[in-house]
Amino acid sequence: MTNNNTSGIYCIRNKINGHCYIGSAVNIAARWRAHKHDLRKNKHHSQYLQRSWNKYGEECFEFSVIETCFVFALIFREQHYINLYSPTYNIAPNAGSALGTKHTHATKDKLSASHMGLKNALGHSHKVSDETRLKISKAHMGNKHNLGHKATPETLAKLSACRMGHTTSAETREKLRVANLGRKMTPEDCAKISVSKKGNKFWLGKKHTPETHEKMRIAQQARQARNKLKKEQDANS
Repeated sequence: MTNNNTSGIYCIRNKINGHCYIGSAVNIAARWRAHKHDLRKNKHHSQYLQRSWNKYGEECFEFSVIETCFVFALIFREQHYINLYSPTYNIAPNAGSALGTKHTHATKDKLSASHMGLKNALGHSHKVSDETRLKISKAHMGNKHNLGHKATPETLAKLSACRMGHTTSAETREKLRVANLGRKMTPEDCAKISVSKKGNKFWLGKKHTPETHEKMRIAQQARQARNKLKKEQDANS
C-alpha cells in the first residue's frame, strides 16, 4: 500500500472474473478505506461493483495502484486508463464526471433520501472557525502533491514521455465537448489561465514554423467550408 499522502490512479479488481474498477484519488490509501467502508455497508455508488462484491465476497477482490502522479494530472491519467481497460464496474465513461451515468428510479429515490437533512448536502453553508482553517492549512503544508507544487525538470520529462503517443478517440473528444457545452469561466478562472500561460513557450508568443502556419491555414479553410455548408443546409431545411 502507498503512504498517506500519495495521489494517483488505482484499480479494484475481481480476482475471479478479472472485471475491474478504475479510479483516481488525492489520497489513495484513504480512498481505498472509503471504498471498503461503503462496500461492506452495501451502499457503494457503483451498483455493478457492489453486486459483484456481494456475490463473490471481499476476499475475491484486490486493490492495486496503477500509477502515482501529481494532483493536476489525476483526471487526465484516470481517463487514459478508463479508455485503455474499459472497466466493467465504472458507472460513468468520463473521469471526474457523471456524464453518461443512468440511474434507475430506485437509485434516484435512494440518493434523494440519503441527502435529506445531511449537513454536507449541496447548498449547505459550513461555518469554519479560524482555528479550524489554521489546522487545515498546517495539515496541507509540505504536501508535495498539492496544487501549486513545482515539478522538477526530471518529473516534467517523465510526464511528457508518458503522454507521448497518446491519442484521444473521437468518441471521447465528443463526450468532452458535450460535457463542456454551456460552461462559463469565472473572471478568477480566466485570471488563473492567463497567469499559467505566462512564460510558457507552448502558448502565447510562440513562433510557428512555415509548415505549421500552412497547416493552420488549411485547417481554417476547412472550418470555413464546413460552416458555409452547414449554413446552406440550415437554409434549405
